Amino acid sequence: MRRILIILCLWIAGASAFGQEVIMELRTNPVLLRGKPAMDASLLKSAKSGTDLPISLPFLDDFSSRDIYPSYDRWQDQYVFINTDYPVNPPNLGVATLDAINDKGEIYRNAVPGPAVFQADVLTSRLIRLDSVFSPVARKITPADSVYLSFYYQPQGRGNAPEPSDMLILDFGIYTGDSVFVRVDSILYTINNNYYAGDSLLLPCGLPDDSVWVSVNPYLILHGGQYSLIPGDQITLPCDSVFEPEVDWDIIWGATGQKLDTNFFSENDPLSYFRRVMIPVADEKWLRSDFRFRFRNYVSLADNSLPSWQSNADHWNIDLVYLNINRTVHDTTFKILSFVDRPPSMIRQYESMPYHQYMSDPTNMMKDSIEMVITNLDTLIHNTAYRYVLYDQNLTPLDSCLRGNWDISPVYESGYLDYINFTRPPVCFGFFPVDFTKDSALFNIAHYLTTGSGSYEGLNDTLRSTQAFRNYFAYDDGTAEAGYGLTPEGSQLAYRFTLKEPDTLRAIQMYMNETRTGANMDAFYLGVWKDDNGIPGVLEYSQQVKEPVYTKGINQFHTYILDTAIAIASTFYIGWIQTTDDNLNIGFDRHNQSCQFLFYNTSGEWIQSIQNGSVMMRPVVGKSLITPEPAPEAGNPKILEVYPNPVRSGEIYFRLPEEMNDLAASDHVTLQVMNLTGQMVFEGSYTKELNIDAFTEGLYFVIVRGPNPAQYYTGKLMIIH
Repeated sequence: MRRILIILCLWIAGASAFGQEVIMELRTNPVLLRGKPAMDASLLKSAKSGTDLPISLPFLDDFSSRDIYPSYDRWQDQYVFINTDYPVNPPNLGVATLDAINDKGEIYRNAVPGPAVFQADVLTSRLIRLDSVFSPVARKITPADSVYLSFYYQPQGRGNAPEPSDMLILDFGIYTGDSVFVRVDSILYTINNNYYAGDSLLLPCGLPDDSVWVSVNPYLILHGGQYSLIPGDQITLPCDSVFEPEVDWDIIWGATGQKLDTNFFSENDPLSYFRRVMIPVADEKWLRSDFRFRFRNYVSLADNSLPSWQSNADHWNIDLVYLNINRTVHDTTFKILSFVDRPPSMIRQYESMPYHQYMSDPTNMMKDSIEMVITNLDTLIHNTAYRYVLYDQNLTPLDSCLRGNWDISPVYESGYLDYINFTRPPVCFGFFPVDFTKDSALFNIAHYLTTGSGSYEGLNDTLRSTQAFRNYFAYDDGTAEAGYGLTPEGSQLAYRFTLKEPDTLRAIQMYMNETRTGANMDAFYLGVWKDDNGIPGVLEYSQQVKEPVYTKGINQFHTYILDTAIAIASTFYIGWIQTTDDNLNIGFDRHNQSCQFLFYNTSGEWIQSIQNGSVMMRPVVGKSLITPEPAPEAGNPKILEVYPNPVRSGEIYFRLPEEMNDLAASDHVTLQVMNLTGQMVFEGSYTKELNIDAFTEGLYFVIVRGPNPAQYYTGKLMIIH
């Protein structure tokens, strides 16, 4: 069952489920919700139907691709998440994460309330030629060839710890026959002939070149039942129908859930945050041309007494999956020299900030050094050069930092590299020249490892990152691994930010996680506090938010524009005041740490956060975000009278000048209502009255236009709830 994870500002520590400061797992994956397809539908179909060509040994995947889905070169499905967000100290860069979220970034539809478990993610290899090898000469594989499948795995990582009832399972599979499974969708097909065991049936999927001949042996399995096909029968076929030959799967290995803590670590393994598994493929029944294997996980959620906690859970990370001949149980090395984690921001304290604020003191805004993690998974020492290069947004080189050469020893002897010039390189440059009067600027940084020795199956020798300057300050990296909330009603959160020069606070950005039951759709107040010797002081400003706004996709925050711009001199706090006991479930980045700047108040006293991560909440400063009142198309605008004003609900009324009375009832006069961000919330023919119950609280512009460009009238409307 999913648990709240209380994390001390130094490391991970569990806690009971109803603390005042709580971490919730995600119901959705914001990165996958962007909807990027992993592979063409026809490739998925051919992979699952077995009509694609099997791949040959060796099989190796270190999941270092920058894509978010598994590579079709090795895998036939896309349910797992390829990322650098969830693993803690992996063997090399990138892992495949199995959890309760599907390939669309949403919790599985077959999810059930706990404590029962359900199968969630699966990662299935393509067909593998385990019957033969083809280099240096083609020959048959036998048990004497000593075939092994190895991989590394980690429970929890930066995600949620799987419970003891949860499982990670490895299966081996081969085809057993030609039974056919039809996935139901929307195309109805009528059987026109009798079909018997062994007959072939042409199944059209909707496109002229998308029909499939399958053998009936002896039934099609539809809707969970078996049907013998006779004339007049109707079956439903989708255009992207997948016809899967039946696979005989055997469970080969499994692990039960546990936390990533000292009970998991192995003192004798330098890669102790992950466990290595070596599986011999000794049974001759697997040495076939249609061999495949798969990883799958079983997940348990909270029970129905806690519906808002029924969200993503039970994370497992997998790395370095390797299948080949001529291996032994001690064959654990790889010709891989690699960065292990993504590069950190070079800006001191922030992940991003306004460029004009940065340029007010660029030297002191840069870190002295950054932390890089590098590993050598080979058995040989490799003399390696390291440098990193600064590029502008057009990838034109601007500056570089050369860190020389060093002999990198195998990780099995010395652990991760500890040579300070490589692992803590100084920051050699700043982010300029760019027009410092602007809020925004964009730079690219590339880190390079180069060596002249050996060839590498998976040389992760280049890391790329982007340093973006925008009109906001951000501690977070824009990716939520969890959700943050407070309880009880009246709880307050305040996030500290410090300006380098006076500025104007215009808005507050928040990333809100969607919950399974919408339990966090409650009103709250945005707040801005003054500083009081390092803790929040006087509440300077508050603004009610009727309910959270969900945004799907990485770095897609919702911007709450403040009704009143606030002049800020130096240190200030932004946050919220709750009106209910429910957790707001704001995005929580577990990769970047800023708990020293986060404070909460649940009983009248401000307390520094103990959560290891960053709340995804950002102050927007600088130029006004409000769209100016539209200028008239001709002449000067005339005043439109709007009443009552301010208004809470119900109807508002308009009074036009006398010269417009004759035209007011015609279709030639239009009415528009626009909010402060320039969004049109109403547009239609002019009417003397308008119901505003559907409008949110705030300031609006009302515009009336006649057929003559000079007939242009504007007014302001303030709605308060």
